[in-house]
Amino acid sequence: MLLPGSLLGAVMAPIAGRLYDRHGPARILSASNVLVLLGAVAMYLLAGNAGIVLIGFLYAFLRLGFNLGYGNTMSDASKFVEPARQTDFNPLFNVLQQYAGSLGTTVFSMSLSISTIHMPGNVAVANLVGARHAFLLVVAVGVVAVCLTFVSIRVRPSWVIRSAAFRSDISCCPFHLPNAVRGG
Repeated sequence: MLLPGSLLGAVMAPIAGRLYDRHGPARILSASNVLVLLGAVAMYLLAGNAGIVLIGFLYAFLRLGFNLGYGNTMSDASKFVEPARQTDFNPLFNVLQQYAGSLGTTVFSMSLSISTIHMPGNVAVANLVGARHAFLLVVAVGVVAVCLTFVSIRVRPSWVIRSAAFRSDISCCPFHLPNAVRGG
């Protein structure tokens, strides 16, 4: 079931990068978060009625949204990191992704366990309730992500323009000012 989503991710990475290069971060990151949110809503709504094929399709849809955004978020964020800190940026980003993955797995497992404890007589129903609660949490996180993306897009032009006036050829980080501007 995970294989189609993983294959789709491998195919989408270079396409997502090309879209980012062609259209900038706003469209691609918005699309990414909206796809993840739609996939999570579908998983929540269809949790009790979906067969294995539909679950596989929905998982692939979620992965499509994730893969559209992950590499592009990393690329976009790296523009605002000082060159001296670039070597720390990628490992930090990867550690945070691993931490988020382990936290998500823990929350999903706890949701299933709590439901099973409260409904010991019917494990199937308990697992369904636990899965729906977990997907509802993913929907809530997805709504926050979409809102933050739109706020970021709306706020971005003002601070990108300000930082562009000070950027060197290497970085456009608003905190990386050339020596002449810093007075050094």
